[in-house]
Amino acid sequence: MNFYHKTITVLTLNIQKGIINLTSWRLLIETNETLGAYFKKPEEVIIMKISELIDEKNINLTLSGSNKEEIFNEMAESLFQTGYLTNTKKFVKDLFKREKECSTGIGGGFAIPHAKSKHVKEATIAIGRTEGIKDYETMDGSDVNCIFMIAVPKNNSDIHLTILSSLARKMMDDTFKNDILSAKDPREVLEILSNEEV
Repeated sequence: MNFYHKTITVLTLNIQKGIINLTSWRLLIETNETLGAYFKKPEEVIIMKISELIDEKNINLTLSGSNKEEIFNEMAESLFQTGYLTNTKKFVKDLFKREKECSTGIGGGFAIPHAKSKHVKEATIAIGRTEGIKDYETMDGSDVNCIFMIAVPKNNSDIHLTILSSLARKMMDDTFKNDILSAKDPREVLEILSNEEV
């Protein structure tokens, strides 16, 4: 692991442990861009487009679950049905294993649960909206209304860091978050994400 990867990893782990504030989200983004550009050849620098990792079928704006476990199962089952997972229950178990380290509720009504798992066939993101999950611990104590669930294959070493930093940029934008929360259908969610990446 080179200096670039070590720096990104440390910043990301700090965010996950809740030690990091909004300033450090910015640090993660800047580090990913500046160090990444420095240590890699220009043609090797990857610009992560979140919208390209999302199947419209895995955007559910009316999740029926009333707690964290039900929501995780509901979103994971969607990923299984669309061919991204080999086992729903075992992937959810990996999500909760990660949650034991520190909750992925980042505040403002948003959460980014994620797991690297051997039960994931291809890196992807599922998006779900709820009426408000109260048992999802968050940095600011708010209920969770929107979830970006990241699923990454076990052997895909760095992509989860790139996805997290890309989402970090978006989550600093209140307009983006409000647009996602008020989107009327999955297609509109994808349009919002795509427009952000132009």
